Amino acid sequence: MILDHLELLQQAFGPGKFDVEDQTELSSQGANYLGVVTSVTLHGKNPSKTLRLIVKAAQGSQQAVRSSRAILPAFERELELYQTVLPVLASFQAEFHLSSPFVAAACFAGSLSPGKEALVLEDLRPKGFQLCPTPDGLDFCHQAAVFREYARLHAVSLAFRDKAPEQFLELTRKIERNFLEQRAAQRPELYEEQRRVVLAMGKTALDGQHEERRQQFEVEYRRFLEEEPEEELLAVCHGDCHPNNILFQYAEGLESPKVALIDWQLSSLASPMRDLTFVLFACASKEALDRRGELLLIYHASIRTSLQEFGCEADKLFSYETLQRHWNKYSPYGLYRAQVVLKLMLLTPEERAELEASCSILEVLKKDFATSSKFAQRVRALFAALSVKM
Repeated sequence: MILDHLELLQQAFGPGKFDVEDQTELSSQGANYLGVVTSVTLHGKNPSKTLRLIVKAAQGSQQAVRSSRAILPAFERELELYQTVLPVLASFQAEFHLSSPFVAAACFAGSLSPGKEALVLEDLRPKGFQLCPTPDGLDFCHQAAVFREYARLHAVSLAFRDKAPEQFLELTRKIERNFLEQRAAQRPELYEEQRRVVLAMGKTALDGQHEERRQQFEVEYRRFLEEEPEEELLAVCHGDCHPNNILFQYAEGLESPKVALIDWQLSSLASPMRDLTFVLFACASKEALDRRGELLLIYHASIRTSLQEFGCEADKLFSYETLQRHWNKYSPYGLYRAQVVLKLMLLTPEERAELEASCSILEVLKKDFATSSKFAQRVRALFAALSVKM
């Protein structure tokens, strides 16, 4: 696999010859539905140089698999973020010397050659970033750190839009919707079937519990799908708030860990609450869910501070009242996405292998895997929390 991408590795390494050392596939437990993720160490001799990289390469060479998984659109979107959108936002942000800026991993090279799509990225592990084991969800401290990081991302988008609206419009022209929504518009019958399956999953998991809240969720989610006004497409959003896409860096003296967001294939222009509702419902522990009102205050304080450092009127761009209104509207979206993520996240290695062999996530979602008891536990915790007002 790595030998197929030597040209990209050379772009990343720069001038000089190198040896490829320490290849380790990081997605061996079934997380490679769209791409195989491999860590690689490059070692050069003249001059002496060592570079640790992550290579994310397309999974699946058969056309039916590539088409059903939308591999090319996924890599196109991620490359657009890494090579265009994020560098522009970083350059804009640097002008203001923020006390706590948003930082993304570097992208050294990329290819969209059909069948050989790939990205060569900075390996953040040497800097101490790592996944946080989350069998029962992220605790309040970790979730607060994640909310602060999303606030930094959203703030730089809002500030750039405020100060350079025409440039922002051009920058985000290609990412107005994520590629899944674009495909849903092209094949509405397929995505309507998926929605029916996901709603049925939730109903089965709840087994009659929180029935009034479940029915309310179904009504609210279908209402959400009907319209997302253009004026709510406010910021560049991460879009894929899966626990495996959030890394933490721990250090002595830090009250909370630093956070790095990875995997931008589902990024788009959207309301910031798309990220927040998704990451809370998919990743939070019961404790964090119960304290979601505090988390929203933490997020707003962070985004307000950043916007003020940009010289913007924070309440004009994203007031707490706007946040609450968007939170209420987008919560059904986050709850829907969370149920899909939880179902896939709780698969056993054997079940994940079946997912990787399948052309369709839908077929996997339909199955009553052995992990359904854990899935039911997490879904019941979500609806129990949502049955209580913040």
